[in-house]
Amino acid sequence: LIRPALSASVALNLSPRSAISMAFFMPAARGWWKVDPASGMGLVTINPNQRAVVTSFTLDNMREIFEMRAALEGLAAYHAAPRLTQSDLIELESLAAVMARLPDLESYLHKHESFHDLVAMRSGMPRLRRDLARLREMAMPYIRIYGSTRDSAELIGESHDALVRVLSLRHAEKASAAFASSPIGCSGPTPG
Repeated sequence: LIRPALSASVALNLSPRSAISMAFFMPAARGWWKVDPASGMGLVTINPNQRAVVTSFTLDNMREIFEMRAALEGLAAYHAAPRLTQSDLIELESLAAVMARLPDLESYLHKHESFHDLVAMRSGMPRLRRDLARLREMAMPYIRIYGSTRDSAELIGESHDALVRVLSLRHAEKASAAFASSPIGCSGPTPG
């Protein structure tokens, strides 16, 4: 394994001894590759000083990311529940139904992002929406690693249709509690 926070240029030299292809690190070494949930898988992170480093994966980091996300997802749901339109609820229902059937993890994650971003957008709090997008991006490597060990894209304990049912009540406190206690929101991917 490559040591966390290792410079990507050093990682290039280690690549032949690792399970990760050197081609994966080349764009990072050139400085134009950024962590992108759709393409980068989060294995390399570009720091604010533009230095590429191997992402650090620790239980403490995961717990912090998912606990922060739980709190903010609950806040977004609290403010969004009374503001959601019937059209929004139909879109959320549709996304939940598609996610329940998707076998492909990347397609699932794309729909998952759309679902949670719609709720965050309807909260009417742009900074909250931005921070949640960043936390979801930070969580993606952990979710991808977990998802790669499963036969199904749907994560254990995830029930987006149940979240939609709670949102449809337009009850802020119930929506907040449901989102804050969602398995992916509160503690990270559930082993199983």
